[in-house]
Amino acid sequence: MRTFTLEWLRASNDDLLTISKLLNDAHLTHIVAFHAQQSIEKSFKALLEEAELEIPKIYKLKKLYKQYFIKDFTCDENLLATLDELYIESRYSR
Repeated sequence: MRTFTLEWLRASNDDLLTISKLLNDAHLTHIVAFHAQQSIEKSFKALLEEAELEIPKIYKLKKLYKQYFIKDFTCDENLLATLDELYIESRYSR
């Protein structure tokens, strides 16, 4: 596995660890949503890195998925769209 792939996956795992610590606090659901979006984004970028593709400077999960992923990889696009919306809310509405 490529070095930068591992770095993306470690960063994604850090987001998952953060989620696991905050998940039961109803007051912090916006932070959980933010880290969920971040974890998936970093995982997608790890896949791109491993495939030796350019890592785009975008954060929208649905756009990353639709523009860059191979036909054999499937994902729930409605969930990606929801996380994109929650990400924006968690970043810019507070």
